[in-house]
Amino acid sequence: MSRRARIPFNKLAYRCDRFDKLRYKDRKMADEALRRIKTERRFALERGETVIHLERRPYKCPSCRGWHLTKQEERAKTIN
Repeated sequence: MSRRARIPFNKLAYRCDRFDKLRYKDRKMADEALRRIKTERRFALERGETVIHLERRPYKCPSCRGWHLTKQEERAKTIN
């Protein structure tokens, strides 16, 4: 049985010209990247390794209209 070679997820994304962050074409791709990062982070912590990626959530970029990942917590929404 042959396994399909997996393309690294960041090879499927481009960079945002304004913020120089990885740009995912939609929320689904950003969520998948975040899931992979969280899994890698968990395994690294179990091995006692230093964790580099601390991304917490995806957000829509107003500049490139793609999706990015951020380390920031969800911002509280204010009601005016």
